[in-house]
Amino acid sequence: MCAGSFREQAAAQKYAQRLSKKGLPARVSRVDLGDKGVWHRVCLGNFSSLAEARAKSKVWEQKKLIRASYVLPLR
Repeated sequence: MCAGSFREQAAAQKYAQRLSKKGLPARVSRVDLGDKGVWHRVCLGNFSSLAEARAKSKVWEQKKLIRASYVLPLR
């Protein structure tokens, strides 16, 4: 699941550190979106299914650990 996407790697790293301090398993992934350019996604967790990721996302949002997220299947 992704909790944010940033053009600047430094901004993504800063956000990932804030989430890590809250106890969340945050990491930054670089993605090249072609014409849209390079983005740095702040991803959380390692889930075995989309349903598990969506459920955890709701829990973290309800606890106000994250504001919003989106779940992407791995390719």
